[in-house]
Amino acid sequence: MSFTAGRRHDAEHRPCCLEGIALIRILVIVGVMASAWGGTATATVLYDGALGTAPETQGWLAFGELGGTASRVTAGGATTFSTTSNSTIQAGYSNYAGLTLVNPAFPQLDRVAGYTVTLDMQVLSESHASANRSGVSLLVLSDDLLGIEVAFWEDEVWVQSGPDFLHAEGASFDTTAAMTRYDLTILGGGYSITADGNPLLVGSLRDYSSFGFPYSLSNYLFLGDNTTSASGSFEVEQLAVVPEPSIGLVTTVCALALLRLREQRRKGLAARMGEGKPTLAHEA
Repeated sequence: MSFTAGRRHDAEHRPCCLEGIALIRILVIVGVMASAWGGTATATVLYDGALGTAPETQGWLAFGELGGTASRVTAGGATTFSTTSNSTIQAGYSNYAGLTLVNPAFPQLDRVAGYTVTLDMQVLSESHASANRSGVSLLVLSDDLLGIEVAFWEDEVWVQSGPDFLHAEGASFDTTAAMTRYDLTILGGGYSITADGNPLLVGSLRDYSSFGFPYSLSNYLFLGDNTTSASGSFEVEQLAVVPEPSIGLVTTVCALALLRLREQRRKGLAARMGEGKPTLAHEA
């Protein structure tokens, strides 16, 4: 084997070595986190459908609407919500009533320590007049205003880019197929979303605060339809906040990060191999 060929061989396998190093670092981080946390944080259940009462009567959430009347029915262990009668309706549930927390005991959404918002939901329908809007959204803002707005279409879960509110990263997913547990984990400067424990999305937190109210509220949570350019309906069984993410979810975040690294390495390798591909005579 020539020296040149040997170098090419090493270059092709270097990404695998780097992935191995990255994996070791991730496992060390998870181990440190496990030692630091020790136990499991207690979830604050904001809405429990099993109680048979509406979300706004359980002491953590308020309901609000503009531009019309949303449909709300609580029965069978869930609440069914809809703004499909008119796209001008903006409505939903929030942990704020105006500028004041509904319940002063609402947990601190500290992204440095990390937290998870758990949502058991099935989208029934969603329609939008703009590719940058959704009639079903979950907005979560940390105590320093950094957070993420998650949009649910019938066939995709995606996030808002920032205060310009454009369609950013997303993942194809059938949100109408069944009741699904979505875990939105926020830790440090990033977020991850799983659906029934399966990785869905990972990315960086956003600062929407320059838009103004309600994105200027800290420790803020909203579930519903906050746009006049779309409408939607969904059934929700539970909404909860866990002040610290579980080790399992942290591991998922790390695994998603590793997958992203691996994809970047593969693209880089493909580009390098493409640059060195010989040109055929008849292509000249």
